[in-house]
Amino acid sequence: MSGGGYTGIVCCGVAIKAVCDLKNSDSMGCADEKKPVIQWVLVLLCALTFELLVNGINCVIYLIICSILVCLAYQSKLALLEFNVLQVLSAISYTLYLIHQNIAMIVQWYLMKVTGSYSLLFALVSIVIVIILAVVLHYFVEVPINKKVKQIKL
Repeated sequence: MSGGGYTGIVCCGVAIKAVCDLKNSDSMGCADEKKPVIQWVLVLLCALTFELLVNGINCVIYLIICSILVCLAYQSKLALLEFNVLQVLSAISYTLYLIHQNIAMIVQWYLMKVTGSYSLLFALVSIVIVIILAVVLHYFVEVPINKKVKQIKL
């Protein structure tokens, strides 16, 4: 997915949150209560159209599925999010994002160098190593640093 894809994801997320917020609020502060919802639905449709033009139908399908999941999660109707494994993955997601590409490539390169060939098993091994490393970095580096930073008074 190119940079345009990330723009689409952000637009979809903002639009979904805005629509959910507007539907859940008692007073929207305007005479025409449907106008803000329609505006955000238009933002969502523009994001999906942009994705279709830039990245194709596969990205649009991906965004629609993600949009539905985000909407369900936002409205607390997705019991799947209560699992501890998903909560840990959510906690380490930023660390995982930062290290996944480099560490996975190094692990796969090393395994290919040692064996002289490539196997799908190498990808699975690298995924496990990256997740373990992300957990260690999150809980032993990121969390303590965040606590120290919060203690600093500016």
